[in-house]
Amino acid sequence: MSYITFENLKPIVKLPDDCITDIFQFIDDKSTLYSCLFVNRFFFHLAIPKLWNDPFSFTIPTQRLSLIIRTYIKCLPQDRIKHLLDEGIINTNGSSPSSIEYHKYLVEFEYIRIIYSIHCWCVEKEETKLCQEVLTNEIFENLFFNQVNKMRNLIFHINYHTMYLINDENIQFIDITSYRGSSDVLSQIQEFDIEYHFEEFDFNEFQNFDELEHLISLTKNLLNSLISRNKTIKCLCLDYKPFVPSTESKEIMRILSNIIEQQQNLKTLDISDATDSFGYKRFYNSLISQSNCLTFLRLEFQITLDNFLLLMFELKSLETIELPIVPYEEPIINGNQARENRITFESITRNTVIKFNLKNIFFLPKDGYPYNKDDSYKVLQTLLEYSNKTLETLTFSLSNNKVPSMLINCPNITHLSTIIDNNNLISCLKLIVDLPKLNHLKLKYSENLIQPPSKNQIFFDEIIIWDLIYQIPTSLKVLEFDFMISSKELRFFLLDKCRASLNEITFHNKELITAQHFKVLTEYAKQKKSLKKFRYHYIYLNDDFYFTTDDDMDERYNEYSSYYALEELERSIPNISDPIDFITPFYEY
Repeated sequence: MSYITFENLKPIVKLPDDCITDIFQFIDDKSTLYSCLFVNRFFFHLAIPKLWNDPFSFTIPTQRLSLIIRTYIKCLPQDRIKHLLDEGIINTNGSSPSSIEYHKYLVEFEYIRIIYSIHCWCVEKEETKLCQEVLTNEIFENLFFNQVNKMRNLIFHINYHTMYLINDENIQFIDITSYRGSSDVLSQIQEFDIEYHFEEFDFNEFQNFDELEHLISLTKNLLNSLISRNKTIKCLCLDYKPFVPSTESKEIMRILSNIIEQQQNLKTLDISDATDSFGYKRFYNSLISQSNCLTFLRLEFQITLDNFLLLMFELKSLETIELPIVPYEEPIINGNQARENRITFESITRNTVIKFNLKNIFFLPKDGYPYNKDDSYKVLQTLLEYSNKTLETLTFSLSNNKVPSMLINCPNITHLSTIIDNNNLISCLKLIVDLPKLNHLKLKYSENLIQPPSKNQIFFDEIIIWDLIYQIPTSLKVLEFDFMISSKELRFFLLDKCRASLNEITFHNKELITAQHFKVLTEYAKQKKSLKKFRYHYIYLNDDFYFTTDDDMDERYNEYSSYYALEELERSIPNISDPIDFITPFYEY
């Protein structure tokens, strides 16, 4: 029998507090942070700020929302707690003050959600509308808008979800600009996200128009306060889709434009405007005012191709462009000389060297936006042609077989995501072959084709296709599939034709999850020794019995075959997890 002596024990290594603090900066999982509360006092004080910087974001049940409000009530000054006790709004069970000032850790203030959370607490306590108004004022005035705090992000959404709350007569909306410390708090906001969006709401059953007008008035007060107090916003998200282009809505659009113009260091701007095809005219000057600092731009409004390219020419610092719509070619009308007399992008290119210093292009038109296929090609082709060889990530979808060449203008692309089908597969593969530095590739089958799901499969039945796959750059390390491919073709693809040593493979399509596919991956991992990570949708694993193909004939009647194959795969690839949504831009990974 061997005994462990103190001499044989290795000393316990204790990390310095600064190291542990740095490690906590990378922990975002709420359950992990919650567990850290019970380790020791030091861990407790590190976890609390991260748990309470946005406590409403991970609490959907109304009971949990009311618990957060109960905690905030305990953070009120002692005299205000006594006042609420005297008014009968709270009872002695919830009146003991908190030793921790949780409200001071709040970074993201989501107006509607907090109003709704207070409402949930009042409903649970069977309080009246007047009590709700008193409690809201106490929390807002004494906790959130009484002094400079850590609040940096302000979310103010008036949308079709909000309309159902407006119809509830027991919910009271408060003007946050009326509190004595609101000016100081609003002056420190760095991210502002506003929705004025009624596009999907049915007003036939709506009744409380007075409260809606009140909320719109509060919106204007907030926007005007931001104009007068804040010139340091770094991130703006403006979703403007009014149900009727009224005087009020036009006034709000004018104020939004002013907010953009007055910022001194705006880096990120997201604009959605569905009023009409002239939205760019309202925002164009505002966008130009940020030409020297704006690095990210997402445009979701109708704009001509020429105006879009002129805008790109002006935005000298822009690194990322995200287009969920397709700029359209302006029709030439007979007898109209205005087009010939004005400055166009084409006229500028004759006398000026054009360079777009873009690093990221995300060009994926949303469903519901009609567009011309030729316009889509022209937009992408022009962006690539003038990219100045700086482009690193590209996401695009073209509905035809015209795929622009990239080798000359974009030799430094490392991340590529594209939509493919059996018509453009060869063109896309030729494009991939021309990218010598490609590191991450995402391939998705087109959803625009009208055909049964069983036909949603890429057919690798031509010699030229396999020859092109053999030429895929060896620099490729990450590969993501979102289409059907048989286990036989997957084996041929990975083990015979793909020369790249892949570190990560992702299956997005549930049709891929069969025992035979797992076996192919296991064989690939053992042969290549490079595969370290595999992602797939675990929730579809139970469906393996129904997706058995002819290649899996020997497993057809064994509903546990996929589990056995997965266990074998886990021995070779310990890092197996759920995938990130396919359409997620590379710059958000």
